[in-house]
Amino acid sequence: MLRKRFAFAAVALALIAGLLPTGQNGQAQDSLQAQATAYFSEGPRTLEAADLFENLNDGDPENDPYIISLRSAEDYARGHIPGAVNMNIKEMFTLDSLATIPPDRDVVVVCYTGQTAGQATAALNMLGYEAYSLLHGMSSWTGDPEVFVKRFDPEKHANDYFVETEAHSPAGPYELPSPLVVDMAGAAEAYFSQGPRTIEAASVFENLNDGDPENDPYIISLRSAEDYAKGHIPGAVNMNVKEMFTLDNLATIPPDRDVVLVCYTGQTAGQAAAALNMLGYDAYSLLFGMSSWTGDPEIFVKRFDPEKHTNDYFVEVEAHSPGGPYALPFSVSSVQEPAPEPAPELAAEAPAAEAPAQNCLSCHTNQDLLQAIAVEEEAPASEESSGEG
Repeated sequence: MLRKRFAFAAVALALIAGLLPTGQNGQAQDSLQAQATAYFSEGPRTLEAADLFENLNDGDPENDPYIISLRSAEDYARGHIPGAVNMNIKEMFTLDSLATIPPDRDVVVVCYTGQTAGQATAALNMLGYEAYSLLHGMSSWTGDPEVFVKRFDPEKHANDYFVETEAHSPAGPYELPSPLVVDMAGAAEAYFSQGPRTIEAASVFENLNDGDPENDPYIISLRSAEDYAKGHIPGAVNMNVKEMFTLDNLATIPPDRDVVLVCYTGQTAGQAAAALNMLGYDAYSLLFGMSSWTGDPEIFVKRFDPEKHTNDYFVEVEAHSPGGPYALPFSVSSVQEPAPEPAPELAAEAPAAEAPAQNCLSCHTNQDLLQAIAVEEEAPASEESSGEG
C-alpha cells in the first residue's frame, strides 16, 4: 500500500481533466470519466490477507490502515479483523459517513467474498481516498465458518454452461449516458443507496437462453486476451480494465442495454461495475466471475481455493466506532442534482482498430428482467449490508 500511487493518480487526474472538453453535460461526464480513467489506468487496488496481517503486526501502529467491514452488523459482531469499524454499504457514501473516514490513511474495505468491497473501493479511490479491497473478503482472513459465514463454494456456485472461443469486437461509437449526478460524491451516494448491482451466473444464462435476443445484455470480459481466447460467455467482448474508461472505449458500450461485467472471481468486475453505474450505465458484476460460469479449470483459470487463500488469523468481537469528522478529500457541490440530459452529439469516434463491425448482440434490453433477478434483491435481511448474496 504505497501512498505514492495516490499522488500519481492525483497528478494523472489533473492532467486528464485539463485536457478534456467542457460543456454542460460534458463537464459532468468528463469529470467522472477522468476520475475513473485516473484510477483504473493503474489497475484496481486489492490487497491480500497476508499483506494486511503483516501490516497490522509490524510493530508500527502509525502505518495501520483504517479497516471498514461492510458485512451485516450481526456478522460483524461474530468476529472481524482487529480494529475494523462496521458500515452499511447503502449508507456509506453520504457525506456524513464519508467524513468518518480519515483521508490521510490507507483504507481497507472488507466484505464476505470481495464482491461488494470491490465496488466500494473503486468509488472511494475515485473520490480521492487510497482504498484497497481485501481479496476474497473475510473468507480469506479466517477458515472459521461461524465467522466468514459464506464464501465461494464450487459445489454450490460453479456451473457447466456453454462457452465459445469466437472473438467479438466492440461496436459504437455510442453517445455517452449522463452520469447519475453531476458530481462524484453525489453519483456514488445515488448508486450505492440502492445497493451494489451483482448478478448470478444462472440468471445470465436464463436471460441469454429465454428465446428473446432483444433483452440480451452486453457482456464485457475483463480477463486477459489469452484467457478470453480459451473460452468466454457467448457474445462477450474483451476489454482491458486499465483502458476501459477512456472516452474511446466507453463509446463502444451501448448505453441503452444492460451491461454484465465478467472477470475471474468477481473482484475486478465489481470495481468496474461501480464506476460504470456512476457514469450512467446499468451495469452488473457477475458474482464470482468466470469461476461461477464453468467448472473447467482450463477456462476459469483461477478461482477462490480455501486451501490456497484461506488463513487462520485472529479476529475480535469488540465493536469500534467510526472517528471524525475529517475533512473530505474532494470538493462538495452546494447542490447534488441529477446530471442534465446529454447534448445530441456522439462521443468521439473510437480508433479504427477498436471500431470494427457491430457486435452480434446489438439489441435493446428489458430493464425489468435483470432488475428482477439482481442478486441483491435475494439477500437475507441479516446480510443486507453485504449486497453480494
